[in-house]
Amino acid sequence: MTRVVINRRKVDNLVRSPSGGVVKLLAQVGVRVTVEASINFSKHTKTGRGISSLTWLLTGEPSVRVGSNVYYMLYVHEGTRPHEIRPVNARVLRWVGPGGVVFARKVNHPGTTGDPFLVDAMRSVIRSL
Repeated sequence: MTRVVINRRKVDNLVRSPSGGVVKLLAQVGVRVTVEASINFSKHTKTGRGISSLTWLLTGEPSVRVGSNVYYMLYVHEGTRPHEIRPVNARVLRWVGPGGVVFARKVNHPGTTGDPFLVDAMRSVIRSL
């Protein structure tokens, strides 16, 4: 009968040490998911703020988190339900439409379909491992 002996120190080093294989792999996955998500999100950006906010972080579990602290990234990712838009710091809303300048006291926004750019990036990277 074969006896298996597990060296807990070596297993813990493999899983939790910054030089261990698991942490190194998680760091590579974090970088790759962030890059892929940036590429996926690029069709939504005008200023680059959303893309530049995408970051990754190793946590102590060990695991890796990829995300953003820019509030509207969630709305792009998940979509929005129809909602009313009203001015906050003015009496009316103003924008330039196809026919010129438009003024309105409120707008009924139809909502948006989500684009799960982050989940798509994660799935793409995991498939490539």
